[in-house]
Amino acid sequence: MESRYFSQRISTRFITQIKDAAVYLLDPVTLNQYSGISGIYRVPKDESKFSYTKIYWEQSPFKATAPVAIEPIFINDRMLAQRGVFTVHHDGIEPIEEQFPKAIKKVILPNAVIPAAIEFLELSNITEYSVFPDLAGISGYLKGTSGLISRW
Repeated sequence: MESRYFSQRISTRFITQIKDAAVYLLDPVTLNQYSGISGIYRVPKDESKFSYTKIYWEQSPFKATAPVAIEPIFINDRMLAQRGVFTVHHDGIEPIEEQFPKAIKKVILPNAVIPAAIEFLELSNITEYSVFPDLAGISGYLKGTSGLISRW
């Protein structure tokens, strides 16, 4: 699973406010098993198997009792770098990591370990640019590593 990059702005905010951070890990195949789905649907290719209107409005072929992870066919550079999937949710409002603990894990990072976590990600080449491989990502990466000051 892809780790999420903690930019300098985020780490400064957490460190100065003495707050912990959290990272959520999702196993999309296991999540889909809660709805009786094996694998991950690719939308719109698998639209005949996963029709939002039929499932969520008509409750056919099943009533959605869990979020369903789907993979879009259209993938841009950001989604590719992040190994992105989407979840389509049911009506439940409880935290999904509590409802589906085998599929979703919430990992708490105590405030004291955030600087070490950032250093680990940087050493692993997980940077703002590697996770957001576009102009915004390289801009943020350069601002964070070069000491440049943003005018905005």
